[in-house]
Amino acid sequence: MMIPKADKKTRFNLYNNQSTKITLNDIKADIPKYSNSNSLIIDLIANKKRVKGTIEEINNKTIKEKIAELKQMSQYTNTPFFDEFPDTEKQKNSFKTDYTEFDLNEIRKEIIDNIKELKLNKKVKKVISEISIHKGTQKLFSNELEFGNTANELSISIGAIYKDKENSGHSVNKTTIKDYNISKMFSELKNKINLEKNPVQSKEKYSEFILTPQVFAELIDTFIFDNINCEDIILHNNFIAKKIGTKLFDNSLNIQENPFVDNSPHSEKYDSELSRTTKKDIVKNGLINNYFVNLEDSFKYNEKVTGNYFSGMDTTNIIVENGNKSLEKLISETKKGLVIRSIIGLHTSNSKEGSLNVAVNIGNEIINGEITKNVKNIPLSINIVDLFNNIELSKEVEEEENYLLPYLKKDITINDGKGGT
Repeated sequence: MMIPKADKKTRFNLYNNQSTKITLNDIKADIPKYSNSNSLIIDLIANKKRVKGTIEEINNKTIKEKIAELKQMSQYTNTPFFDEFPDTEKQKNSFKTDYTEFDLNEIRKEIIDNIKELKLNKKVKKVISEISIHKGTQKLFSNELEFGNTANELSISIGAIYKDKENSGHSVNKTTIKDYNISKMFSELKNKINLEKNPVQSKEKYSEFILTPQVFAELIDTFIFDNINCEDIILHNNFIAKKIGTKLFDNSLNIQENPFVDNSPHSEKYDSELSRTTKKDIVKNGLINNYFVNLEDSFKYNEKVTGNYFSGMDTTNIIVENGNKSLEKLISETKKGLVIRSIIGLHTSNSKEGSLNVAVNIGNEIINGEITKNVKNIPLSINIVDLFNNIELSKEVEEEENYLLPYLKKDITINDGKGGT
């Protein structure tokens, strides 16, 4: 297909996405689902306004019609932008993209063998798994630069539903065949089943908490990344913006965005606005070091773009520095606490003020260094600044989507009903 020549006022993002997905209900496989789609995002400036639109059926006629429609839209929007797009610089950083052609049928057979073995556990009612391969290409066209990238990503998710209607899951996203290990995934799922089965209601008060990497990642997303957009920082719209430049968290908390991790499906040289991505310390020794700036905020607030504008997420690879103690050691040193495995109600928390108010959906009670039982529906209310101070981090790290991060341990002193659970 012919894409018009980009200029200083028009850019094009061309996407092609091919995917194959197989769903397994226990050992019964659904018919594979295939999809192949193209889309073209047209990003242009007219009347000093920026307007964007997407077309799925791409040809000369539809492109001309969409450009005319966008120019018409620019007459009605009240948000000024700039006269033309800024120059695009070539990205010098690189990373390895060693992609593998995956065999879905071989993976499916291996998963079925492991499902049969897992179903020997009488507490497991059903196992649902999904295997998908996504092949994608993206081509970015600007006046100064044409840039393209490809992706070949394998995603595997495995979920177990127990007889008591609780459930547990595990997933991976990989680009090379050497990165995935089905037997290991099922081994980890079995461990999760044991740690999450038959939870009981508890009225105990706990003063020590260990967050799993999954929960840790959710809290970073909600309370840090959702609060460091340029406009929020400039307008002092949240607790981070009000304290920007001061140390908010523990010295041991270090969070880095690295867009250049080898063979990661989340590594990118450019974002969707053709801005260069950058390796950056988001949190360094407890201090918020960076915030995110897209093209529009760059114009409005005279800030340098940071390359974080992506469809579906605002970051590439997020790496949280680990600690020195093993998870086993952190648990053994806990007198009366919880390993928090999952939380519910995060959307009801006041993330702008940093107030965490959730229920621990499932946790592992620890008494004198030993996990005694699984508990559920334990209320947890604490300010995120307090939660992320005086902490210990495990030396083990786990992947959670685009995160690589450790377990976090926090000791909370209960005083007059404040803090703790």
